[in-house]
Amino acid sequence: MTHVRRRLDPRSATPCRGPRGVHLRDLDDLADVALWSMTPQETAPTLLALTRLKARIAALELGVVAHADTVEVGVASGATSTANRWATRPR
Repeated sequence: MTHVRRRLDPRSATPCRGPRGVHLRDLDDLADVALWSMTPQETAPTLLALTRLKARIAALELGVVAHADTVEVGVASGATSTANRWATRPR
C-alpha cells in the first residue's frame, strides 16, 4: 500500500472541514473483521499501525481543541470556556 502525505498550504482550505462520516463508516466496517483469523504476522503490524493512528488522531484532536479555544467555540455555544464545552460535549 502506498501512502501519500499531502502538504497543505496553511492559507488554503483545510481537509478537516465538516464531519468526516465516510471515515467513520470505514472504521465501522473494520470493527466487523474476524480478528481471531489473523495470523501473528498480520497482528503485529496491525497493532503497530493502530497505535500510530491513535496517536495521530489524538494530535489532530488537540490541535482542533487549541483552535477551538482560539476562536472561542465554548463562548459561542454558551459555555464558560472551550474546556468546559469540550468536557461536556455529546459523545
